[in-house]
Amino acid sequence: MIAGGSRRPAERPPDTTVDPRFRYVHRLQVRFRDVDALGHVNHAAQLAYVEQARTLYFHELTGIEIPDGLRWVIRTLSIEYLVPLSFAEVVDTGWRLGRLGRSSADYEFELAAGGRTVARGGGVLVYADPRAGRSEPIPDEYRAIIAAYESIPART
Repeated sequence: MIAGGSRRPAERPPDTTVDPRFRYVHRLQVRFRDVDALGHVNHAAQLAYVEQARTLYFHELTGIEIPDGLRWVIRTLSIEYLVPLSFAEVVDTGWRLGRLGRSSADYEFELAAGGRTVARGGGVLVYADPRAGRSEPIPDEYRAIIAAYESIPART
């Protein structure tokens, strides 16, 4: 267990080709419903894979309940699609935070399948109070857990 009663994230698959900078890797298999009329995985489905990895990262690392405890909102998002994905391929999504600010954090992700990088990107998340509709400081407990896991400074 990690400080604060959180759980340890699943181990990185030993056979993944996601860049080693990503300690957190979520694996899934492409579903038929993710494939569009052109026979490849739709861009929105790939973003759903990233969303799943992001949500599980925070759940597994900090122990927050989903959906009530998930207070991170996407401020910016950038993605570069490199090669198409097909039905039934196994996809690994690497997710990481690279900087923790007062109420925001920079994130990166990478999708890999079949020994190749499929897509990569990143952006900024903001820790927010959903009732007030504004940002608030990242709780010190979460900050400490994430900084230790990612080997990054707790404040920048």
